[in-house]
Amino acid sequence: GKSEDYKQLLSQAKRLINTVQGQYAKSKMSDEKAERFLQMRHGLMRDVADTLKATGISLVETQQFLKLMREVQQLAFDGFPLQLHAEQEVAVEQPAPEVSTQEQRMRKHLLSVAFGSLFEFVDKELPQRLKLAWYNPKSQRFMFVNHAGVKNRVVSLQMLAEDMLRGLVSEVRDEKRSFFERALESIMSTFTLNKSAEAEYCV
Repeated sequence: GKSEDYKQLLSQAKRLINTVQGQYAKSKMSDEKAERFLQMRHGLMRDVADTLKATGISLVETQQFLKLMREVQQLAFDGFPLQLHAEQEVAVEQPAPEVSTQEQRMRKHLLSVAFGSLFEFVDKELPQRLKLAWYNPKSQRFMFVNHAGVKNRVVSLQMLAEDMLRGLVSEVRDEKRSFFERALESIMSTFTLNKSAEAEYCV
């Protein structure tokens, strides 16, 4: 059933998570070790693809998921390691005195939102729904992607909080989601940019 398929997918995702840790950056491995690592990682991705196919998830959704996972893997391999966490432990700098209490609360809330959450942006009076993909604690910027997993926009914490309060952006809640979307949210909520990484992912 779907429940067992979901558990199997999450189990495989945990194995993938281990491939995006700091020790697997190419700069920390010999050429031979890096080659073996990439072969192993490719095998894991193939297993995930097979599971997605077996669950009956559409080809389009499968391709979207695999594309996003490959981007995550490449990011870590290039030297931007990720870390597994129970909940987002992201610190925001102390707001300037002129920042209102309401905005401070909104910033704090935004930092607790799980990756994969859906937001609605009003662009020229036309709403557009995008998924939260990343938050960079160094630059304090959020990256949002469209339904195909393609980067759509990058917004600072300050700007996003202000737009939320002005009603230009809203968080979409309690929407019925597909099995694929629930799996993606569960997996992506386990990722965050490693705050100790020397290099910065410029989003």
